[in-house]
Amino acid sequence: MSPTAALIAAWGLTVAGVVLLRTAWRARAGGWRMAAGWLALAAGVVAWRGTGVAWDKAVAFGLLAPLPPALVLVAASARLPGRWRRAGPEPRTAIEPASNADRLWRGVGRTLLAGPLALAAAAGLCSALAVKAPWQEADRFILALFLLPLAWAAGAIWATTDARLARVAAGLGGLALAGFGAAAL
Repeated sequence: MSPTAALIAAWGLTVAGVVLLRTAWRARAGGWRMAAGWLALAAGVVAWRGTGVAWDKAVAFGLLAPLPPALVLVAASARLPGRWRRAGPEPRTAIEPASNADRLWRGVGRTLLAGPLALAAAAGLCSALAVKAPWQEADRFILALFLLPLAWAAGAIWATTDARLARVAAGLGGLALAGFGAAAL
């Protein structure tokens, strides 16, 4: 197979896999569409290898190639404001939104909690792990550096999803103090 034909086959399998997965997820049923979608994406990786690239690049292309077709499908099914909106019932809010001034300060508070305070909590936790864990020094440092972005993300998710900002501030602040305190002792 020529590299051009392999490229066309790789994109075709990728698009077919994304469409099959989207229809299976939309119907809320697995079945043959789900299996065929995943198989098409896996076959797309093999087809990317046929374009003449090494296996590592073929796997990378196979993992990245579904993104553009998936974004097109998501954009095509998105609800747009105004006259372009699809027919259907309007989503209702459960509670009345707060005033603009209150929302502004809550947004600023959430940003400060999810950014610097979540980072401080993650850094405290990882510094305590890097200093006090019972492993070799290199292993402790690598594990701490690996867990830092994960712990920061977990703190940021908590800060942006919890309705009680005081609880988040107390939890993240306490974790930061405990972590740095344990590392200092």
